[in-house]
Amino acid sequence: MVQNPTVKLILFDIGGGLIDYERAFRNASIEQNIPYELIGNTFDKYDKEITSGKIAPQELYLKCLKDNNINADPNYDFTDSWIRDYSSFKPTFDLINKLKSGYQIGLLSNIYKNMIPVLKKRKLIPDIAYDFLFISCDTGLQKPDLEAYEQVLETTKLQPQQILFVDDRDDNLAIAAYLKWNIFKFSKTNPASSVKTLIKMLLK
Repeated sequence: MVQNPTVKLILFDIGGGLIDYERAFRNASIEQNIPYELIGNTFDKYDKEITSGKIAPQELYLKCLKDNNINADPNYDFTDSWIRDYSSFKPTFDLINKLKSGYQIGLLSNIYKNMIPVLKKRKLIPDIAYDFLFISCDTGLQKPDLEAYEQVLETTKLQPQQILFVDDRDDNLAIAAYLKWNIFKFSKTNPASSVKTLIKMLLK
């Protein structure tokens, strides 16, 4: 197989590209008898803080209890329950392992504190030596803020056309397209078809 001569680095989103997050907060809701919408509303309230790493998932859980006056176990492992809500997109998982020998592979994702090591350990994302990690909870920058993408260019020293960004959301892809990156919209509802198309783009 021959790799695409232009693309040097492929950046994957985690949520919606590597893992299915549609069931987020379901375990905590069931196991702690908390109305699902209250957890979701608390997340929306503190979205910026948790995504940028100012608070951890466990702190979000405690804020949910306090803000909504909920009597539940404060020692409940919310991070673990949240990760148990995730499932891996196996086609993407396998694709990354196939591409690693020919491309630089990185992650550009809005993800939360203490999750990446567990996602690797539980084989929800490939446990490889990623060439670049642009993780919002570490950098303090989150998609689709322009600064998050500019940091990628500054750090990698690559030309925009040498980067391919794989994400499931139009707003995240729009900034990459504005900066002249290559983009690919991943379909959460049909990951196998998305991966098949990506392979045609990247491997001959």
